[in-house]
Amino acid sequence: MILKFLNETLPWVRKPSRYIGREINSVVKDPEEVSLRIALVFPDTYEVGTSNHGLEILYHILNEQPDVWAERSYLPWIDMIERMKEKDIPLYTMESYTPLYQMDAVGISLEYELSYTNVIEVLKLSRIPLFFWERKKKDPIVLGGGPCSSNPEPIYGFFDAILIGDGEEAILEIAQVLKETKGEERETIWKELSKIEGVYVPAFYEQKRKKDSSSFTGISSDHKKKSRERFELPTRSGEEDRAERRISPRQSHHRGRERMHEGMQILPCERLLQTCERKIPREHPRKCRRNAEKHRL
Repeated sequence: MILKFLNETLPWVRKPSRYIGREINSVVKDPEEVSLRIALVFPDTYEVGTSNHGLEILYHILNEQPDVWAERSYLPWIDMIERMKEKDIPLYTMESYTPLYQMDAVGISLEYELSYTNVIEVLKLSRIPLFFWERKKKDPIVLGGGPCSSNPEPIYGFFDAILIGDGEEAILEIAQVLKETKGEERETIWKELSKIEGVYVPAFYEQKRKKDSSSFTGISSDHKKKSRERFELPTRSGEEDRAERRISPRQSHHRGRERMHEGMQILPCERLLQTCERKIPREHPRKCRRNAEKHRL
């Protein structure tokens, strides 16, 4: 269906090569020989997404695992989006032309705040329910990560889990959990993901506002504090280890972001959701799908 749509549509859209896929060095595996399929999505056009080194690194790390197949997807340009909606074609991966809603997990890169409305368009075009409390067992796990994950609250409702910090090491732990819990209830997958350092599962937290700041309280005893940021330090030789350690600009940046969190004013997710074509539930979103008793793990 998707290939037929592309054959009929590509002559009539701008820069049709951005939708073809199957580039040199792209990874194609047999779906029957892998146990986990992940779509890595950059919520912007192909030209912008392919220049992102972070997505390329995660793509390489995941595809080095013989039982994991990571594929890529990008947000089409306006003319292509209109034709996809007209023909009822979902957003698909570049390697196998598989609809995103058929994947085991969908990872969305959060590189800049201006792409937040693009995240909404990606989910809508993929036929994935917008909010984590609306998703069913058959829907893919939606993950978020990238520079903007240091302040995940404005978009917490769109993700089942968000990695705060570097993903080069954590992505393999996340993939392992997704393989082990494949087919389980979403609450079980959330619980296992929350055990990974740096992974923030919004369903297990609720925001309590004070006069001068905002705080987060875990719903269960296992989630008393919000997840800390995770970042990897470079390895050093024995001689360098004996030398006095100096803080690199990168480490200083991460430490500065941790200090920034202490006094950060969190904007409510509902402001961003006003861009959606739906009404926001008056009740706190985290309580729409479950109650506190259900998640006392």
